[in-house]
Amino acid sequence: MSNNIEISIILCSNKIKNFKSLISNIESTAENLESIEVLVGCDVGETEFKKFRSSVNSKITIKYHDIYVGDLYDQHIPMSQLLNFCNKDSYYVLALADDMRFETLGWDTEILKYKNYYKDDIFRLRLGWRKHFNYSDHWQCVSMPENIDVCTKKWRDLVGNIPCFSIDSYNQTVMYYLENFDKFNNSFRATRDIPVNNIKMEKHTGKSIDDRLILKKMITVTNISVSYKIQSIAKKVAAKIYCEIIKNEYDIEGPIKHRNKSYVIGNIKISYKVPMVKILFFNIFRKLFYLEYGGGGFFKKISEKTLFSFRWLLRVLFNFRTY
Repeated sequence: MSNNIEISIILCSNKIKNFKSLISNIESTAENLESIEVLVGCDVGETEFKKFRSSVNSKITIKYHDIYVGDLYDQHIPMSQLLNFCNKDSYYVLALADDMRFETLGWDTEILKYKNYYKDDIFRLRLGWRKHFNYSDHWQCVSMPENIDVCTKKWRDLVGNIPCFSIDSYNQTVMYYLENFDKFNNSFRATRDIPVNNIKMEKHTGKSIDDRLILKKMITVTNISVSYKIQSIAKKVAAKIYCEIIKNEYDIEGPIKHRNKSYVIGNIKISYKVPMVKILFFNIFRKLFYLEYGGGGFFKKISEKTLFSFRWLLRVLFNFRTY
């Protein structure tokens, strides 16, 4: 059965009720259950998921891995491991949360209609409510990424391990850099996002957080995600993917070479340098207005209090309340 896998679904969960409900949802909405595998990363040493996996009678291939250590903001680590455990012949990889549900019958058949949409098999389908968003900088990628995307396994293999929280924001960051290489080229852009409008899903909705320490951790992981280091890694990955795409697009012979913070294919050189000073000052300024740049926006005021966002940041980071 595993040889017929075309869709790999990966997720982390510590809620067996949610996971069982997700499996039931897939069974009731998908048409070709034998072509789907679900890989779940659970807390190290847990037993409920293991018992369910050994007792469940499903046409879906369910794989259980007790590999999760840490809290929510460490989720990218087991997700990276799950990516490596996916069936090598799978065509798509879909990262979910355990409270997401498919609402469209035959969703699996629909996404497989896009199989080989590009001859190099490097693309992703966007199913989330942000599917038509265009991204103008790296902060948007982190604070409001496409959160329901179906990536080809080739895309996921090229992106590789996820170095920061979260898998959605890092994937969006790589796509942002990919789509902005040679952006004044009138004849070619490596835009590999495909919005899919006929598949509906019940989206994951995060709860409001007011715990200062959790908020502090959230800001810390955001700082990591928008940092020069992570942006450099993401742009390097994007540059290599760009070379893979243009190699096929222009039928260029020969290997992709790495040279002085650039990839070279034929006579085309793709630099992945990121402006360190610009990123540094950009991040410092936006952190001061984290509530707005972190997703709140500017049109609707968060509070009437003067410099509320900055004062809120002082409370979260230093427990110094001024409002």
